[in-house]
Amino acid sequence: MRNQFSSPVEADPDADAIRLARASLTVAVLVNALAIINITVMTVALPDIAPEVGLSGPDELWLPDVFLVAVVCTTPLAGSLMRRFGARRVLLGCIVTTLAAALASALTSSPAVLLVLAAALGAAAGPVAPTTQTLVVATHAPADRGRGMAVWGAGSMIGVLLGALLGGVLVQTSWRLAYLLCFPIGAAGAFVVDRHIAAAEPRPTATDWRGLALLATTTVALGIVLNLGDELGWLRSRLVLAMLATGTATGVLFVLHYRMTARPIVSVAALRGRDFALATLFCFGLDFFSTGQFETDLLGGPLGFSAEMLGLRSALGGVLLIGGVLVGGWLLRRTAAPLLVAIALVIVIVGKVGFTLYEPGIHAWTAISPQLITGVGIGALTTVLAVVAFAEVDPSSSADAASLYGFAGQLAWAFGLALLGATQATREDDLLRAGSTADLARLWS
Repeated sequence: MRNQFSSPVEADPDADAIRLARASLTVAVLVNALAIINITVMTVALPDIAPEVGLSGPDELWLPDVFLVAVVCTTPLAGSLMRRFGARRVLLGCIVTTLAAALASALTSSPAVLLVLAAALGAAAGPVAPTTQTLVVATHAPADRGRGMAVWGAGSMIGVLLGALLGGVLVQTSWRLAYLLCFPIGAAGAFVVDRHIAAAEPRPTATDWRGLALLATTTVALGIVLNLGDELGWLRSRLVLAMLATGTATGVLFVLHYRMTARPIVSVAALRGRDFALATLFCFGLDFFSTGQFETDLLGGPLGFSAEMLGLRSALGGVLLIGGVLVGGWLLRRTAAPLLVAIALVIVIVGKVGFTLYEPGIHAWTAISPQLITGVGIGALTTVLAVVAFAEVDPSSSADAASLYGFAGQLAWAFGLALLGATQATREDDLLRAGSTADLARLWS
């Protein structure tokens, strides 16, 4: 009987395994790139989208924020979706939803519709990384996972690169064209999935509807607080207070429900493994200190850099990210993982220090170089941590482990952006009260 990771074409075991491993990497590159390309385009094109559709001031940030809320909400469901529908149906569903929402985004002029479509794009992007990561784990022997995880991580980086570079170019003609950038990648991804990933056997297992409802309510409520709290005024907003109370209450109920349920909608059993737990913790910390959205807002706003400049900066950063990912996978065969983690962390810290140099009148290179340095370090860390995380995970639970691993990163990113947003807003208020508008751009110093 063929499982969901089997190739539709029968062959000798060795040739079939090689072909399936290559197919899983191709799927990982194409579909991961598709999942990330729209948020990159959305961020780069935001200064052009906002005035045309009627979003202004803080409201324009709702577009990427809504996308991120949806990603956080659907990422932990990937394991349950794979168990029920199989990787093939999950990926094809994500691809079709992404292409339909991207096309509708390119055709609409309504800010409300655009926000709904951003949520659809985020919901479709959430399960992609865990599903493709599960494919790579299932089709690569432990000795080959460094290369496999490097290529898996490169897919998202390619999405950043294409979205930043080509998206920045297309925006100069129309931001609507930039949304259509995902169609060639989506078509290619759908073809490879359809050709090489077999449909899973039907598994009519009972769905943990109560757990699903509690988890969905918790992630939506806390996602709104983390991603939209800055725009809504944090604890001064009744909506934020209501969402915080709701998310906390349903989160506690979900934990109690999880402890009493034999087959919960999300499993955290993988955290019992030391290597997986440590790698997930490192991943959480790495994404917590991500500041990409704020750097783009700062450079494109108070510091006055153009969309072309922002696109070039992101594209060069994407190239260095891919380089770091591939180098990290190559070095894993020759260097101990703890040493690689330490070296990569030092590189990331050096890059982060460079962001504190942002101020009015900075040279373009001063704006770009921290992105490049950080990209190398983050790229290498991404590969090493992914390999370490799944080194001892039971293959039968890799889908749940991948969902948990991806969710930790997304949640950390949301926490980090929320903290930076609160810090930025506080310092802006202090500077305005002091009458110092010249220093409003120095929010990272």
